[in-house]
Amino acid sequence: MVSSGNLIVWDTTSGSIIARFSQKTYSREVQVFNGRAIGAGSIGNIALENAASFSVAPGGLPYKIAVFVPEKKGKPASVRIFPFPPNAAQSHVAFKSFYKAQDVKMKWAPNGSALIIETSTDVDTSGKSYYGETNLFYVQSDGQYDCSIPLTKEGTVHDVQWDPTSKGFVVIAGAMPSNATVSRDHMTRYFYTATTFPRVRVDNGFKLFKYDGTGPVVSESRTEVYDLQFRPAAAGVYPNRPASPRAKESEAEASAAAPPAPVRRAYRPPHSTGALADLLRREDGAGSRKLDRNKYAPSNSAVAATKVIPGLDAPVVKKPSKSEKKKKAIEAAEAKAELERVTQALLAQTLPDEPVVLTPEEKQKKAKAIQKKLKQIADIKAKQASGDTLNDDQLAKVGNEPTLLAELAALA
Repeated sequence: MVSSGNLIVWDTTSGSIIARFSQKTYSREVQVFNGRAIGAGSIGNIALENAASFSVAPGGLPYKIAVFVPEKKGKPASVRIFPFPPNAAQSHVAFKSFYKAQDVKMKWAPNGSALIIETSTDVDTSGKSYYGETNLFYVQSDGQYDCSIPLTKEGTVHDVQWDPTSKGFVVIAGAMPSNATVSRDHMTRYFYTATTFPRVRVDNGFKLFKYDGTGPVVSESRTEVYDLQFRPAAAGVYPNRPASPRAKESEAEASAAAPPAPVRRAYRPPHSTGALADLLRREDGAGSRKLDRNKYAPSNSAVAATKVIPGLDAPVVKKPSKSEKKKKAIEAAEAKAELERVTQALLAQTLPDEPVVLTPEEKQKKAKAIQKKLKQIADIKAKQASGDTLNDDQLAKVGNEPTLLAELAALA
């Protein structure tokens, strides 16, 4: 056993160190060691140019190892699944290529039958997200099928987890306020949620719930939580149990606590409740009134147009002649002039308003305004005396001088 190194392998049952050695990343191959005798050296390797990361599938012989190769010089990124011990051709058994993949997370089904690949980039070229772009791909470990996993909601992929039975998986994607992780334990009795660092740098922690949502039965907050996983267990230790029936007492309590469903009614705008119309009818005392269809004909030409029997030509609408248009224009002008004449006559007959009693402060303020106007008139007269020609506005101000003097005398 090597006494120093930056990679340490622990025995999870006893907590003792199995081995520690100096770790070095190889970009051209993946080296395989015997976990029971790491000090004996490599027992094989998988040669692949520009390999960046790998993931070993759960299960027994033959082992499956997925290797990721990032994009380079316009070539797409890819994930290849190799068997170990290697086959006779020393080649992969499954292959999936894709673009927009600076980094990947590879998640195996619990029985090793399939692999979900989560790709990510630092920058979203479409500009839809500040956190880059993510995509999901599905690959069977035997190479018989692969596809892109469609998302029901557009946005960032927050997490994806396999069902313990390997028959399905859960995807959390789309706009969310925080990073939520959902997983299930091997007993299928509990699941947990977690807020992790560094995506969310505050309120890190996790909560444990029962399968029916009861809980949390355990809740802990930590300064920084980077990951959370259930401890692995061999297949068959925790058989997949069916859902437990709900207790009758719980059903009775839920039905008693549930509020009555609101009665659905047709929506009516506030102004259409009829309250105003009812008030006007009561004030008038004449009850409801009916409109004369002939008196109030629709002004919309599309509504007033004559209906045409299908298959017949539409009737030709006769356009007014120029003389008729001119006659109507003259009549409209005469009606407008008559209206203005009547309006002026009514204004002339209006009784003068009662004099307004002003306070001393208001009188002083109004006197200052009149004196200001009189000073302007004096300046205009001086210009006129010097030979300047006055415009209509200036002449009107000079003509208003007697009225202003009378108002000023009345205020004194």
